[in-house]
Parts: sequence; structure tokens; C-alpha cells
Amino acid sequence: MVEAIDDKQLMGSAAKGDKIAFSKLFEKYYQGILNFFWRLVWDHAKAEEFAQDVFLKLWKNRRHYHGSGKFSTYLFQIAKNHWINYLRRKQRYKAFLDTRTEELKRSDSNITPSPEKELAEREIEEIVKDAIGELPENYRVPFILSRYNNFKYGDIAEILEVSPRTVEWRISEAYNLLGKKLSKLKEN
Repeated sequence: MVEAIDDKQLMGSAAKGDKIAFSKLFEKYYQGILNFFWRLVWDHAKAEEFAQDVFLKLWKNRRHYHGSGKFSTYLFQIAKNHWINYLRRKQRYKAFLDTRTEELKRSDSNITPSPEKELAEREIEEIVKDAIGELPENYRVPFILSRYNNFKYGDIAEILEVSPRTVEWRISEAYNLLGKKLSKLKEN
């Protein structure tokens, strides 16, 4: 994710109430935040809700931005904290996974028959989604930030408030766990 020189200036203008400056930041970063949440929940409507919540929080707290560090890192910290708060409100993460599994089963039953190749690709995609969804939270978030949002380890470390070495280890462990879970794909 390329950081523009003027992000801090835009945020400074937004802090003074400049809605046009804020809309430029929104246009630039909304898709990345949306993708982050989509890869966590695999539900476009829920991901949109979370992404909008993040930008609402950013707008409400715009005067508290001090401009230290990258703006993108600051924004993804808000997203990460929003996700953690969401999980805490759910009280039990297992209930979330059970609900998500039921949603996937319902959506799979609505798929119309397709050519064999497309069906195989969908099956593989579902297996990968499930495998990522089953990763422990402290592995899944850095994995998604690295793999799908193209953040570097240092930026992820800043977002998650851990060391870059911890990020590297967690992503490595995520790949190891995914490799074990996806090994059955190689057999087929």
C-alpha cells in the first residue's frame, strides 16, 4: 500500500472539519479496509458495515490524530481494534464460528450447478476460506494484513502493537497451519 505524502495533511484538514479532505482519505483507503474485514468475516455486507464503522470512528475522533507514523498504519489500528472489540462483544468466539459455518452451508445450497472446473475452484476457495477462518486470531490477523493487504512486517507490528519478529513468527506459523490443513488438496 503506497503512502501518499499528503495523507497527514488531508487528515489535518479533516480534523478542522474539511469533509472534502476526509472524502479523499475515504476514497483512498476504503477498499483496503473493506478487504481486511471481508477476509476476516467472508461476508460482504458485514465487511461493509465494519469498514463504515471504522471511517465513522475516524471522523468522530479526527481531532485526536497527531500525525506520528504512517496514516495507513493508524487507520488499520482502528480497524484492528474495531475487530477485537467486536469479538469481545460476541463473548465467545466459537459461537461466531458456528454461526459463520451455518451461513456458508446456506449459501452453498443456493449455488446453481456450474461446469466442473468452476465447481472445483469454488470447492478449493471454500476450503481455503475455512482454513483461514480456523486459524487462531493472533495468526489470522497478521496473515491477512500481510497476504491480502500487502503490509510489511514493520507496519503490521505497529498495527498489532507487537515486535516485527513476533509478526514474522505468527505469519510463519499461520502458513505452517494452513499447509497442514490444506495438504488434502495436494492429495486430490
